[in-house]
Amino acid sequence: MHIGTSVLSASKIESMGGDFVLFQHGFTPAGVRVGHLIREERLQVMKALGVEEHANPLGMYDKVTHPDEHPEIGVFMTLAGPDRVKHRYLTEDCGCGAAILLSFARRLGLEMPVLEAFVKVAGILTEEDYMSTGRTLENLGFDAGMIAGEIMAAV
Repeated sequence: MHIGTSVLSASKIESMGGDFVLFQHGFTPAGVRVGHLIREERLQVMKALGVEEHANPLGMYDKVTHPDEHPEIGVFMTLAGPDRVKHRYLTEDCGCGAAILLSFARRLGLEMPVLEAFVKVAGILTEEDYMSTGRTLENLGFDAGMIAGEIMAAV
């Protein structure tokens, strides 16, 4: 949810600083579209691994883009941040969640072009190579010869 919206909002984040509110300024139609595409890629990897999504992480998109219909979301509409591009919305989400997901996809022979592109651009923005430094299967010590089923059994 954060990677696409934060990358697409980088200029606005830098120009607004502490006044930027992701849930107000970043949840544009383009950001929501990217989020849905990344989720679809994620679901393909999960299916190949034999795991199910426990909840749709994009349910928040519908609420934030229609706040009048969802008064319970009000607190999110005023949460400031990120105040800079090198923020946990990119550093943690790319270095932890996206890196491991992309490394599983590669191990399975699946492509995730949208997530891969956004992680690459996020790395340019934050001056970090998330696939080299992030939590990938390789960086966590899983041998390159291990197949996904062996990794899942080990976990």
